[in-house]
Amino acid sequence: ERVLRQEPNDEVGMNRFELISTAYNRVKNCKDEGYYLEAITILESLIGDRMEAILSDTEGEQIGFQTLERLIKIAKRSEVVEEEMKQMVINELTPWKDKRNQALHEMVKLQADELHDWNNRYESFKLAIDEGLEIFKQLNKFRQRVIRDNN
Repeated sequence: ERVLRQEPNDEVGMNRFELISTAYNRVKNCKDEGYYLEAITILESLIGDRMEAILSDTEGEQIGFQTLERLIKIAKRSEVVEEEMKQMVINELTPWKDKRNQALHEMVKLQADELHDWNNRYESFKLAIDEGLEIFKQLNKFRQRVIRDNN
């Protein structure tokens, strides 16, 4: 079960901030050093954490640990998630999730109409990292608004 902070700057909040900051910096370092699959994997965790936090607060119940696919479905069906976030989930996060799946599960798979080599496909993951970082930043902004609106 997802542990929640009870007040600003408590141990849980400070620990989560440290984990998120370290993970974010690791993503940037991985991209710079060419470890794209690691960067995408860490980004999924960062994005999932922000989605779980936002949805737990907006839905008024503990969402817990969920897959990205499940979090996207919850956000799309929500009657309380703001429309701007829903549009970001539909237009940016959903396509990013598909790129993430391609990177992690289809690296050596070939489609009849899409032949590629390792280097070209691997290089394409840089864009997925940049897009994931932007999605994470947007989710952080949505999270801050949810916190502000709940206080």
